[in-house]
Order: sequence, then C-alpha cells, then structure tokens
Amino acid sequence: MQTEQDKVKKALRELTPTEKGELLKETDTYKSFPAHENIPMRTELRAVMTEEVSHKMKEIFDIMKLDYKNDPNLKDTPMRVASMWINELMVGRYQEKPRMEDFPLQFGGEKGVLIDNEPFQPGMMITKKIDVRSLCSHHLMPFFDNDENAYALISYVPTTRLLGISKLQRIANWYGSRPQLQEQLTYQIYKEVCETIGSNDVMVSMQNITHTCESLRGVESECGRTSTLQFGGVYEDSSLRREVMLSVK
Repeated sequence: MQTEQDKVKKALRELTPTEKGELLKETDTYKSFPAHENIPMRTELRAVMTEEVSHKMKEIFDIMKLDYKNDPNLKDTPMRVASMWINELMVGRYQEKPRMEDFPLQFGGEKGVLIDNEPFQPGMMITKKIDVRSLCSHHLMPFFDNDENAYALISYVPTTRLLGISKLQRIANWYGSRPQLQEQLTYQIYKEVCETIGSNDVMVSMQNITHTCESLRGVESECGRTSTLQFGGVYEDSSLRREVMLSVK
C-alpha cells in the first residue's frame, strides 16, 4: 500500500525541472489563508509544496542540532513531517470538499413513501459516535476521541432529504484535517449539515475530546477533556438535547 509520502515522491519524480519550477511559481500566487479554511490545490502543487517544506524542515533540524544526515532514524524525517502535515493532518485545507450525499424522502407519488398506506414521516436522526481527529491551531498538536466515552454526535430533523450516514463521517474528517479550535470544528460541521438539509434543525456535539497540547505538554493533564455543542431550531429545547445525548449512553 502506497503511503502519502510515496505518492508525493512519485509525483515529484514524474515532474521535469521546468515543470517543477512552473509549479513553484504557481504556489507563490496563492495567498496565505486562515488555518481552518480551505483552498483546493492540485496534487502536483501539493507535491512541490511538500518538497519545499521538507527543505525548510532540514534547516530547522540543523538549528536544533538533529543530525538527519548521519542518524538513520532521522534521514527521511524532514520529508515525512512535511508530507504528514500537508497530505494527511492538514489535507482538508487543500482538497475539494467531499460530496454530502443525500436522498429524497418524497418519492412514489404525491403522498411520498407509504408505510401501511400512511405517508412516511421521518423522525429525528441521530448518528452515533462519529470519530473526531484534528489539530490544535495553537501548537499543531492533535486533539481526538481517545476512548469509548469520547465522540462526535450529529442529530438533525429531516424535511425533504436524508443524509448518507458515511458522508457525515467524511465531512467530519475533511473539516477535521486542518489546524483549528474544537469550537470551530463543531460549528463547521453544524453549518455544513444545516446548509445541506436546508434547515437549522441540527445539533452537533463533541464529547470528552483529548487535547494533546494539554495532556503531553503544559499542565500535562490526563484527566482534562473538552466538550463542545452547537445547535439550532428544534434543538433549542433543552429536553430534546438531553434526549439526544442520553440516546448514545
């Protein structure tokens, strides 16, 4: 199985020096943009960007007296780090948004879906325990769901469309693959679901998320967990929110 680093190296091998130079000039035309936002870039652009970052990582290693030239365990680390940042942990900044697949509720005639000769009326949808992985924009250290009590939850009330369950995880992954605050990630997923279903009857919760910038440095707290919540519409009702949260216990 090809790693992301393998794909980058392959793309770089297939570029002529002239092509690489033109691509580097093209990357210079992109302005810097906030960490949590997105500007899609072609694979070739990301490849030359990765190579440039790996060169800078070598300079950083030299300053830190990390001997990547002679230590076999450090030899390819600058490229590994560059590829990990650009093509894995932050790839959501540079990729097109995955399609949020949805399905019509109204089909089979004017009355829509019939069950026992009655129109089908969907209730509240709850997707349980979606994985959460992202980077803290303060230290570029991961935050994630660390055990069975940590997860993201998305609940919504469908009107005319149902969302593909697997696509909710894809959207969470795409928005998560960039540096940001947990609060931003929660809001981004909430806004995406609202726009897709055409309603703000949406609730997104992230429960008990571990931030390694807290657990591995600073106060080094293993107990500290962070929970965030974004909601609108019918979920303004606190009893409904409690019902949703209790459903995944």
